[in-house]
Amino acid sequence: MLGLGCAPVSTGQVDWDFLRTSVGGVFTPATPIQAREFFVGRVRQLELISETIAETRRHAVVYGDRGVGKTSLINILGELFPDSVVLRVPADSADTFVTLWRKALRRIDVTSERQGAGFGRQTATEFVPLADLVDFDSLDVDAVVSLLGRVASNLVVVFDEFDRITDPNARRLMADAVKTMSDKSSGNTVVLVGVGNDVRDLVGEHPSTERNFRQVAMPRMTPDELREILELGFAELEMTLPEATRDRILDLSHGFPHYTHLLAKYCALEAINRNSRSVSPDDFEVAVDRAIEDTYETIGDAYQRATMITTTTTTNSIFPAVLLAAALAEHDEHHTFRATDMVHPLNEITGQDYAVPNFTYNLRKLSSPERGDILERVGDRRPRFRFRSPLMRPYVLMKGFSDGLIDESQLY
Repeated sequence: MLGLGCAPVSTGQVDWDFLRTSVGGVFTPATPIQAREFFVGRVRQLELISETIAETRRHAVVYGDRGVGKTSLINILGELFPDSVVLRVPADSADTFVTLWRKALRRIDVTSERQGAGFGRQTATEFVPLADLVDFDSLDVDAVVSLLGRVASNLVVVFDEFDRITDPNARRLMADAVKTMSDKSSGNTVVLVGVGNDVRDLVGEHPSTERNFRQVAMPRMTPDELREILELGFAELEMTLPEATRDRILDLSHGFPHYTHLLAKYCALEAINRNSRSVSPDDFEVAVDRAIEDTYETIGDAYQRATMITTTTTTNSIFPAVLLAAALAEHDEHHTFRATDMVHPLNEITGQDYAVPNFTYNLRKLSSPERGDILERVGDRRPRFRFRSPLMRPYVLMKGFSDGLIDESQLY
């Protein structure tokens, strides 16, 4: 068999328990990809980061929607660039410029000379964390650049989830540090990674942004890239995924590898529970139900808040249908849609004859804090709408299918 060591079909008896355990190592919706063998696509993004690491005055900002595989990309950099030392430093909302670099410097070892005891007093050389040599009370931009100057010029420091930083000074000071490193041609590279629409969402307005940062956008994955995830994964498990079911998974994923991994995982497990190596249509239906239960808790909670029925009046009782119609509506390249795009799917869902004025109230509420701002209104005179969390649309479609509001013909 391949890397996981599952017994081939031709050997006869299958160890179903081992195969079941192996699924979690192939399809990993809850954790980023850790190994290059399971990473697919993103050729252009890898090229841009490779070019950045090779240059002496450039650094990178990797940005995109949540769930598109940014951390997975970062995780394999060490394998792709074995001559570089790649450090991934996760950021959190409480971090400042100092605490971010404290995390990084603790993971960088440098040589230090220690005077021996006795008459000989020979000098011993040892490795110590760079953080041990730092006075963090006085750490500033110049100190960081000076400290990194003591490190060989093959260091790549990746600050992941940089969008979680709430301290505006941390963002500004990080941009200042990158500018100074670029000016001094330090040879080391800083990579900032986070959720955002562009580089300014992560570092704000800074005069050196365009010159010092290479912008690496991580768009949603293409169907071909997602298809490769499925082909590699099921080949690794020596299981069969029928073409029709594969296409269903691709359609529901909407470019997010998280959902591809999630649905594939439960399709495989359902087949294995039947002692079969081939996924059936019934396995897919059960997989959708299990994926809904296992999706991000914040997505499920937001859906419940948006669709709760507080009264039996028509305007309140159709919130689930209106949100599903928004997911089914035709979206443009910016992932926005018009209210008129919802009319046909809403009428198919409900079997009623709705016009835009009949659900304007619901759209307004779904775009307000009362319903969790699940939709975002874009523009005033001729407004368009989009899901505030891009991960919500696939979830809404799966939920509508699971609840019987739409059938398979309406799902794709």
